[in-house]
Amino acid sequence: MNKRVNIAFLIAICFIIVSFYTNLTFAQKTSSRASSSSGTQSNKVEKTDTDKYDFDAAVKYINQRCVMYDPYVRKFSYNDKTDILTWVNKDGDITCSCTLSDVSVKAEKSGSDYLVQFKCTKDTKCIECNYGGATKLSSITIKDKKAADEIVTKLISIQVAYLVQSISANLKTYLENSKASSNDVQKSIIRINELCKEYDPYKRIFSYTSGTKILKWVSGDGSITCTANISEIDAVVEPSGSNYYVTFKCKDGSNCVESSYSGKTKESAITLTSKSVAEEIVKEFNKIASPNNITSLKTTGSDIYNTVKIGEQEWMGINLDVESFRNGDMIPRVTTNEAWVKAGEEHKPAWCYYGNETATGRKYGKLYNWYAVTDKRGLAPKGWHIPTKNEWANLISYLGGESAAGEKMKQVDSWFKEVETSGNSFFNALPGGFRYNDGTFDYIGERGKSYYCATFWASEDMADEKGWYIYLSNGNGTAGSSEVNKVDGLSVRCIKD
Repeated sequence: MNKRVNIAFLIAICFIIVSFYTNLTFAQKTSSRASSSSGTQSNKVEKTDTDKYDFDAAVKYINQRCVMYDPYVRKFSYNDKTDILTWVNKDGDITCSCTLSDVSVKAEKSGSDYLVQFKCTKDTKCIECNYGGATKLSSITIKDKKAADEIVTKLISIQVAYLVQSISANLKTYLENSKASSNDVQKSIIRINELCKEYDPYKRIFSYTSGTKILKWVSGDGSITCTANISEIDAVVEPSGSNYYVTFKCKDGSNCVESSYSGKTKESAITLTSKSVAEEIVKEFNKIASPNNITSLKTTGSDIYNTVKIGEQEWMGINLDVESFRNGDMIPRVTTNEAWVKAGEEHKPAWCYYGNETATGRKYGKLYNWYAVTDKRGLAPKGWHIPTKNEWANLISYLGGESAAGEKMKQVDSWFKEVETSGNSFFNALPGGFRYNDGTFDYIGERGKSYYCATFWASEDMADEKGWYIYLSNGNGTAGSSEVNKVDGLSVRCIKD
């Protein structure tokens, strides 16, 4: 099943690339026809090599048109690494720039002239001009319709080429890293099975499906089967008489292992006749369970998140649910009350699921203490950061202020009191509760409770023992903010850099 999903994914990506190249070819042919009809030979500046688009030649083509037909003689430049397009007047005193993929480009008649118009595709100010600041619209004047159309066509071809280049690069990285990761996982599974064949009296056979993260082990005769999500279990070596167990334990103490002979259980084990072999199997298991192998699409260099645009801010549409810092270091998972308190006293990062229940965590995300949130290794994934107090304030202000914003931030149908759907921002806050600094939990959104809440960290350090947080409660539509103990466990929402 996993192979079918991967194949479907690759076919879809290939289809997108082919579509983009088709559009690019059409744009280039249209530009070529326009040049021929105007009696110019400037279309020759482009290479015929279809494997690599010549961005410099395309910009040169645009600038030739501006020299001939733009009264202000703009000069354009483009960086295909950053997708930044810049245009400057002849005397250099007026400059505009934008991310080209963020704008639509079209030619419109303006009196006896034509405007090549740049318009932000979203309701934000994405164009920066040094004479008017950020704006949603900018244009250049061209005194010939064909020239204006040619400039538009060439700009569109650059947009398409950049998208193709980006998708191709990401796909290449994904395939290369996925192949390497897949080979490493397969080697570990083969090695585990080799060891089990020789040192396990029941001769278990292991398999692993990366798409679902499911590890499966079966007795040699096929009569006993266990399965578990590899990200939910730890493997440890334990003595058992003259033998040794490799025990697979649920990280949060829940029943996360499924056995065909005992149903759901908190742990399961295999018997090995050698301690060193048991230790080697655990070592190979840890390779499979490493973040690079169990995190979806990690190999592309960026994670994929649901996002929501609110005003000029872009937020994650779900609570953060990572268990490693940006540099790959693991964040300690802390379950017992005593260990949670100790982590706080020692100013060490920690995370947990509400009530230490993995099933709850899948819905509400993880709860982190302040030391995890502000760790220099970076809790937020690449391209994101922990929101500041001011960024939370801007969001709340945009949604109508403290007395109204909370209602608009809540996910509809997930709170005990019905949420007003009109004007909802789709921030989709869930009543995930929090963990006190003594390790106990409270205020999750369970049916029958009259009061529960959502809590989110800000990045500010308010005092020796206090951090800043935002909270939404079931009883009203307020989005409040206050100080909170740094040892407390709260949810995290990241905002785009």
